[in-house]
Amino acid sequence: MDNNKIKVLYISGWGRSGSTILARILGQIDGFFHGGELRTIWVDGLKPNGLCGCGVLVRECSVWKAICDRAFGGIDKIDPPEITRLQRSSEPRTQEALLARFLPNVRSKLKSRLENYHAILDKLYRAIHEVTGSRVIVDDSNHPGYAYTLSMMPGIDLYIVHLIRDPRATAYSWSQRQKKGLGTYTIRDNSLGWNIRNLVTESLSRTVSGKYLRLFYEDFAAKPKLAIQQILNLLEEQPSQLPFVSENEVRLGISHSVFGNPNRTDNGTVTIKLDDEWKKKLDKSDRTTVTTLTFPLLLKYGYFGVMGDR
Repeated sequence: MDNNKIKVLYISGWGRSGSTILARILGQIDGFFHGGELRTIWVDGLKPNGLCGCGVLVRECSVWKAICDRAFGGIDKIDPPEITRLQRSSEPRTQEALLARFLPNVRSKLKSRLENYHAILDKLYRAIHEVTGSRVIVDDSNHPGYAYTLSMMPGIDLYIVHLIRDPRATAYSWSQRQKKGLGTYTIRDNSLGWNIRNLVTESLSRTVSGKYLRLFYEDFAAKPKLAIQQILNLLEEQPSQLPFVSENEVRLGISHSVFGNPNRTDNGTVTIKLDDEWKKKLDKSDRTTVTTLTFPLLLKYGYFGVMGDR
């Protein structure tokens, strides 16, 4: 790696697939910094009530204050609405990131369009690297369009973990969020979103040649320590110690993630285990709908075939 480049490990895929706990484990490793869903720092992290993973407001967190001081001269010098407008007009949508893989003219237009946004992101990631002294920044923003954005930055050495979970499990998980009054997706949107996110993330494997790892949530939940070691091998990082207290138990300390799953503020020893409640509780008609809409990729990923479900 070029010593001037910043190593970023990006977790990409569909929501409700275990990205937060995976990123939090990685963030406990010496030399790793878990920034959370950094794509949303402008709209969620820096809002008045935006909470850092350490339990205080992002705007009052000493780590993020130091990062923003280094990058922008202070949090009060940042204009979140303006950067959000720039992001929305610059960052490619998921489908556009796929087209850029095959169409040079789309790729060229994106490169020009992203120039100003890239300048801001370069300041952000460079300040994170310098303030935290981290070798690896862990970003679990999930969106392939943002992964593509980072891949176009000359100062970023991007690695992608493509995290995949059975879409019937994610459909059930989103439905449970709906019952809690939280953001969610319909059964149809979950299925179509799962398809396109995974297809586009796979296409990015060619953009970051040799720096891509496909990881199934079910395999991670069964053998989390092995999954973490596979990621470390991808990164060519071999820390002297991992945060595991047993093969399936991990000790989680304070993180400074700017946004993500609410459990990112929980600390202590956590047991990693497979959550397959959906197999008993997902409505039969919903299960049929998801299976029908995602069938080709279910076959491809081994979730539905002659050997049975993964």
